[in-house]
Amino acid sequence: MTRHQPDNRMIRSDMRPPSRALFAGALAILMAAGVAAEAAPKAGGTLIFARPDEPLTMDPFIPADNGSIWAIEQVCDTLTEADATGEGVAPGLAESWEVSEDERVYTFKLRDAKFSNGEPVTVEDVVFSYQTADRPDGTYAFLFDPVESIEAVDDTHVRFTLSAPYSPLLASVSIFAASVVHKATYEADPENFGVSPVCSGAFKVDEYKRGSHVTLSRNEHYWGTDADGNQLPYLD
Repeated sequence: MTRHQPDNRMIRSDMRPPSRALFAGALAILMAAGVAAEAAPKAGGTLIFARPDEPLTMDPFIPADNGSIWAIEQVCDTLTEADATGEGVAPGLAESWEVSEDERVYTFKLRDAKFSNGEPVTVEDVVFSYQTADRPDGTYAFLFDPVESIEAVDDTHVRFTLSAPYSPLLASVSIFAASVVHKATYEADPENFGVSPVCSGAFKVDEYKRGSHVTLSRNEHYWGTDADGNQLPYLD
């Protein structure tokens, strides 16, 4: 059997299949447009969409339904959050953390962040929120079973002490059910907090009408920026 040998003769350029040339050109244009769009994100605008399930509550310490979880994720923050790959964690309200050699003490350093009402996120808010998430009747309290104590170290550091090494802790503190809430607002009226939450996420709740709609707007106090330093979120 003879192996096919390549034809070394010059091929006329006008013999190139036109569909391939058009495809290459179109691909180049799309790639250029994608790069341009990525380099210069457009700020502003309104996104309107429908969901089959509404939030039952905006109180992060209660629900387990997807409607509530999705809404809470838009308005509340946690110490860590999922990274861009979805396989690890990235800094959230904690800009950094340290782990002791015996892996039983995690110390989180809070970033300079504010709630949607303009007040700063404090260690007291963080300690209150995680202790509430860890209470016996908490929906996801089992994620914090190895946690012996959560306490303020100083004005910018919070310490978690564990009964034994627990590698999922950094992921556990990123769950919606451990969102950091404005302590004073929550304690003043826990029931109303489920309708008008005060958190530090990218959006804030303008209106929550059960059975109808939820209207969110940009949290002008949000700490997040993109890689180029542009303020997030992009949407109004």
